[in-house]
Amino acid sequence: MARLFFDTNVLLDYAMGRNPGCEAFVGLAKLARDNGHTMHVASESLKDCHYVICSSLKAANRTPEGAVSEGAAAAAAEITWAQLDSLMGLIHVEPVGHDECLLARSYRALHNGFEDSLVLATAHLSKADYLVSGDEKLQKHAPIACLSPTDMLTLLSGSFTQGS
Repeated sequence: MARLFFDTNVLLDYAMGRNPGCEAFVGLAKLARDNGHTMHVASESLKDCHYVICSSLKAANRTPEGAVSEGAAAAAAEITWAQLDSLMGLIHVEPVGHDECLLARSYRALHNGFEDSLVLATAHLSKADYLVSGDEKLQKHAPIACLSPTDMLTLLSGSFTQGS
């Protein structure tokens, strides 16, 4: 049984219905449920998802003058909370604290972005077997095995063949 750790971008693909990441995440969630794999995420990723989803929904409802109606803002908040509830029903939330931040700082030479370094550090300290990320740059230099959602689904479903 594998411990899968998810990068923020994969959660956003799922929550915002962006393909093919959305479909791969749904497949991974089903595979995890059916085969005893566990899915994990950094608590900070949920905060980032909340901000991006809510901001995107509000932006889609701005008037030409840039205003968002009270009703549209309330609907955006409700939809965002529902998406987070859906995610938290599927995935274990790993806390981010001082140790994760210190380790993230040490990853600066690998990946200069703090958000990605924090995901790497939290994945490492939570003893993840794999990191699932749509970030190709991160996949190349992550200190743990890092695959795209589609490749992770292929690997875990047993249809990954040598040379693929």
